[in-house]
Amino acid sequence: MERRNFLRNFLLFASTALFCDDVFASSLSDDKILRLHNVHTGENIKATFFANNQFIDSEIKRLNYFLRDYRLEKVANIDINLFSLLYAIQQNMHSKKSIDIISGYRSIQTNNYLRRHHHLGVAKNSYHTKARAIDFKIKDRYLKDVLSIAKLMEFGGVGYYPSNNFIHIDTGPVRFWRG
Repeated sequence: MERRNFLRNFLLFASTALFCDDVFASSLSDDKILRLHNVHTGENIKATFFANNQFIDSEIKRLNYFLRDYRLEKVANIDINLFSLLYAIQQNMHSKKSIDIISGYRSIQTNNYLRRHHHLGVAKNSYHTKARAIDFKIKDRYLKDVLSIAKLMEFGGVGYYPSNNFIHIDTGPVRFWRG
């Protein structure tokens, strides 16, 4: 239990520095870079979304577009805490590979379509429709290892979908489920 508490506190300290713009953030002033691959569109992005102790608006806009509802070409302002959370997971996994994005923002129309036509249990009030959720996997890491790190962050919702090979994270209340 002591090891778990140590790991949790370390991850929370590291992620706190990513989630706020204060003394903690200035102590970890390295550039924050996300490398993402959209499995549906085939697009790739490398975005430095945080540098010199501040978020980079132009990179945030690029990420917003990248995580758009590609079915309807609708773009939303993604919760920047989601970028920081995804970055913290990527860093803790020590992966140099791009993160595969399964789903980012979804319009209500797309969400309703997926609810009617898919068996994955798409939530009616999904955080994807609020631009506060991402479904992803990291190719060179075991899904259970990614799940462990995401759960240790205790920052929002974490869904585990082993049969579909992805993890869901969101910036809602802390909770966990298996899909």
